[in-house]
Amino acid sequence: MERIAELELMDNPAHAEAYACADFNAPHQRFVELFLQKVPPWCMASTLLDLGCGAADIAIRMAHAIPDAYIDGIDGSPEMLALGQRAIADAGLTSRINLQQVLLPDTHFTRRYPVIYSNSLLHHLKNPDTLWQTLIQVSAVPSFVFIVDLMRPSSMADVAHLVEHYVAAESPLLQQDFHASLCAAYRVEEVQVQIARAGLNGLTCEIISDRHWCVQGIVG
Repeated sequence: MERIAELELMDNPAHAEAYACADFNAPHQRFVELFLQKVPPWCMASTLLDLGCGAADIAIRMAHAIPDAYIDGIDGSPEMLALGQRAIADAGLTSRINLQQVLLPDTHFTRRYPVIYSNSLLHHLKNPDTLWQTLIQVSAVPSFVFIVDLMRPSSMADVAHLVEHYVAAESPLLQQDFHASLCAAYRVEEVQVQIARAGLNGLTCEIISDRHWCVQGIVG
C-alpha cells in the first residue's frame, strides 16, 4: 500500500479535542515503560525534549515516572498546546513541564537536550527528513533519542481492521483521524533509509507492536 499524506497540523479545535479526550492509556503508558527500559541512567535527571507533544499526555506521564526530570514540549498546533496546558495545570506540573509553539523545521529553536523523545510525529511531517535533522539540531551530543510512530499496514483491509480493533469505541472523528494516520505512516524499511540518509548511525529501528515501530539510540 502506497503512503497517503495527511495534514501536518491538528489545528482544528474539534479534532484536537477528540484526540485529547480519547483513551490512549495503553499505548502512551507502553511508550513510557519502553523508554524507561532503554534510557541510559545518565539521562534520568535532566531536561527532556518532547517533539510534537500534542496535548501533553506523555509529558505528564514522563514527569510522574521520572521525578527529577524537567520537560520542554514543542508542537505546532496552538489548539493542542492549549489542551496540554490545561492538563498540565490539572496535574499540578506547571513547574516541571513547559510547552512552546514551534513549527518544524525551525532554525531559531537552538536549545540542546541530552534526551529527545517523540510519539507519532513523523507521519504528520511533509518532509520526513525534518524530524531527523531536528534531532541533530537539538542534540546535546551525545543525546539519547527515543521515537515511536505508527507503521503503515500492507493494505486498506488491514487499515480497516486496526481502526475497528483499536478505536471502534471512540468518536467517528477520531476513527477518521486514526485511519488517515495509518495511511500516512512509514514502514520500518523506509525509516531505516531516512536514518541512514541523515547519517544517524547510532539509531536503530524495530517493530514493537502490530501498529508501531520504535527508533532508539544515541545521537552524537
